[in-house]
Amino acid sequence: IIYLIKDTTVEKIVDAKIPFKVPKSVSQAIEKDNILLKNIDNSITIRLNSFQLITIDITNPQANFLRSAKHYLLLSLFLALIIAYILVFLMRSTLRENRFVRFIKEYTSALTHDLRSPLNSVHMASKILDEGSLNLKLEDKKEYLRICREQSKNMLDSIDRILTVAKAEHTQIIINPKRMLLKTFLYTEKEAFTNDMLHEKPVTITINCEPDNIEVFWDKELMENVVNNLMDNAVKYSYESVDITINSYIENNELNIRFSDNGMGIPPKDLEGIFKYFHQGSLLERKRMFGYGIGLSFMKKVVEAHQGRVSVESQENKGSIFTLTFPITGN
Repeated sequence: IIYLIKDTTVEKIVDAKIPFKVPKSVSQAIEKDNILLKNIDNSITIRLNSFQLITIDITNPQANFLRSAKHYLLLSLFLALIIAYILVFLMRSTLRENRFVRFIKEYTSALTHDLRSPLNSVHMASKILDEGSLNLKLEDKKEYLRICREQSKNMLDSIDRILTVAKAEHTQIIINPKRMLLKTFLYTEKEAFTNDMLHEKPVTITINCEPDNIEVFWDKELMENVVNNLMDNAVKYSYESVDITINSYIENNELNIRFSDNGMGIPPKDLEGIFKYFHQGSLLERKRMFGYGIGLSFMKKVVEAHQGRVSVESQENKGSIFTLTFPITGN
């Protein structure tokens, strides 16, 4: 006999509403508490008399259904999570691909512009030399030749930088270090940078070296790229005038070189990703400027190849401070 009741507690069997008539013998046996055995599977054995026993199974259809469906529900939930993850992954991949395609177009345009500008300068200078060769003074000729030489070097530097960055993305940077005086190196870079005729803003660069006889063991060309990139960024993200201060000092047996400027600063949300390849901050979009998104990431790799590290502090409208830190070894 199977009694379908909601309450499976043995103590409430008598009070349960049975949907059909219970045999009198069973009712009397329950009333007399002649329950011989309570099984763990919700069944009880009752003595009807000296010769008869009856087993009553108490079942809860709802609980049985949930028990049987539990595994299927868990499996369905697991599959739903997998599908959701795949959809999110595909959406993010599509967005990244679209951003990368857009970046390649902008990158090609900017690269063409960067190469076109020095080419125009070379073309104009050579044209003046050709057409006015009889009337030009010797000093003017030398100046136009200097323009041709410097702008040709700018083009070569741009191409070399792109090739070096492309190589550095997949392989470790190999440095060719040479010993040099830090102060001399910084002042040489300052002079070359301030003499660049392409700057449209007044640029002031102040250098403080303490002590002034510090020698470094660097790859000159790679570190020139680092310093020029920091000064270029200071000019690009500046207002009417540019003030750059370079301080070098020794602290905790480490050489620190701080590049500070009075520019626009970096928004907090952009600070975390500025050293990633192809990262372009929100400031570029707001100011309608373009950057390759490779300068700072390449700079970080170069500094790390010299056993150093890079840190940055910045506040919007108050400028930025980039600090290069190198261990002091030997003498």
